[in-house]
Amino acid sequence: MIDSTLWELPPIIRNVALTFVLLILTPVIGFSQYPEWKDITKTAAAGIVRVHVIHQAKQHIKPYSDGDLYSRLGTGFFINNRQFVTNQHVVEGSHTIKIEGAGTHERFEVKLAAKPSLKFDLAILEFINDEERKRFELVNGPISALEWADWEEAQPGDQVSVLGFGRSEKLVATQGIISSWEPRYDLFQKRLDQVTLIRTDAAVNTGNSGGPVLSANGQLALGSGQR
Repeated sequence: MIDSTLWELPPIIRNVALTFVLLILTPVIGFSQYPEWKDITKTAAAGIVRVHVIHQAKQHIKPYSDGDLYSRLGTGFFINNRQFVTNQHVVEGSHTIKIEGAGTHERFEVKLAAKPSLKFDLAILEFINDEERKRFELVNGPISALEWADWEEAQPGDQVSVLGFGRSEKLVATQGIISSWEPRYDLFQKRLDQVTLIRTDAAVNTGNSGGPVLSANGQLALGSGQR
């Protein structure tokens, strides 16, 4: 049973929230029994972006000021040729949001496509207009959205690779395994959200937030988080 509050979300957020933890992504690639992580990363890179956020933060000692501007980095992945997903905490309080492709440093302006979900830590963004999308593809090549597959392929013990930019200017992959599936509980051990968390021991660094996690056979990607 899904928490009834999920249905109060905007349709575009609700649909992604339902699939974000229940489904998995598949880069479109042919794999051998033991694929190379390098090949998987190279193929998936066309659907992954680095997110640059300028956000405003108020200080308690200056309650009447607008707050100072700070920068924040994250990662995102395309779900179609216009929109991509990242974590809500990446874009929280954003003043401006720009992205760059995995192989370039030119930045492109994007905006929120719907109200972010604090509860599910999800945000969907899109290019500010079609001209900006075309300019992105002119510089980075065609957008290759990651595709959803069945979550039953994500089993505890399976190898995974976390993709994100972390503190590097280049796309970085770190490997590990799926440790467990875990439900969410509050302090009183009450089940929360009817959402299952998939935990991995692969390193997730600051800047990886919102990026995908791929399995060794290329059939898994989940949104990763780092706080």
